[in-house]
Amino acid sequence: MRCEKPLRCKEPLQSLRCGPCGAAAAPAELTTAEANAVYDCLKGEMKSTYAKSGNKYAKIFLNWKNYAKQPYISGTHGQRYVLNYANEKASNYGKYENAGKMTPGAVTAKNSFTVNGKGQVSVGPLFLMEKRTAGFNGNTHD
Repeated sequence: MRCEKPLRCKEPLQSLRCGPCGAAAAPAELTTAEANAVYDCLKGEMKSTYAKSGNKYAKIFLNWKNYAKQPYISGTHGQRYVLNYANEKASNYGKYENAGKMTPGAVTAKNSFTVNGKGQVSVGPLFLMEKRTAGFNGNTHD
């Protein structure tokens, strides 16, 4: 896959070429500094790309609290690097296993990116979960 308009990072990364193509099945292991640099590089593109979906949360989730200290690889999100955002109704999210039941209207968002072995980065999907009112879908606890 060829990039027509490679994304330019503000600062070069040691072993990464910051371009918007080249997702990999097995993600490259990044240092904390590299993961943060890639995220900073892609954040603007993520914001504009996700906003095109028309989803109301995709346009505002970056204003919510981020509960991750750095981007991390999530096996449940396709081996992508993710960060964890939550709206005010989901403020218990930061308690993780001790969060208890979320109230209806609680929304969590995980934006994502991939980095392959050649150091090519790509914006990944935005994962959203919204707690709905009782009876919406009992199989998934609404």
